[in-house]
Amino acid sequence: MKVKKLLISLIAIIFVLVIWIIFIISSKRKDIEKVSAETNRTKVSEDNLLLSERNIVGLENDKYVCYFNSIIQALYVQTDFMNKIFSY
Repeated sequence: MKVKKLLISLIAIIFVLVIWIIFIISSKRKDIEKVSAETNRTKVSEDNLLLSERNIVGLENDKYVCYFNSIIQALYVQTDFMNKIFSY
């Protein structure tokens, strides 16, 4: 019974973290869209070109969420854990 409560608490925490990260990413996109509308679209930084050429995927590290990003990504690749979450 304690394990089930712990698992439910863990799922709730992960859910809140995911919602929080989605909020941060969406607010960041709005800021980026606002800045890109104000600047010249032909200017592309060298860093953006390098990242797009390497096809890097993952969550953007905004402020201090890198720890949350790594936890979410590590839990996502654990198939047993994800199967238990989706089975509820």
